[in-house]
Amino acid sequence: MSSPEILVLYYSRHGATQKLARLITEGIESVSGIGARIRTV
Repeated sequence: MSSPEILVLYYSRHGATQKLARLITEGIESVSGIGARIRTV
């Protein structure tokens, strides 16, 4: 069975939201057995 994943979607004009989304993704991936995908919209 594959591990669960969380999808982080974001939109960023100047990069601040992108940085926040990357930090959130890193936090998610620090939890054992949980993966994360990051995508722009």
